[in-house]
Amino acid sequence: DQGDSQLYSMALLKKVNERYFMRADQGIIGLKRKLLQRYFADCDEVRQKIKDKTLKKVEQVVKAYNKHCH
Repeated sequence: DQGDSQLYSMALLKKVNERYFMRADQGIIGLKRKLLQRYFADCDEVRQKIKDKTLKKVEQVVKAYNKHCH
């Protein structure tokens, strides 16, 4: 018995041609904005929306990337 039965989760992202996943959020704190801006350097539209805090959830980031840059 370990005493902690909470379910933990984290949002991971991986582009099609990359080998590794990247953690996209900090749990309840929100997105890892600086990391995501570097990760999406190939997509100015998404990078700017992350910087401006227009995108607040990982799902929004994924949808924007798939729509504008994929």
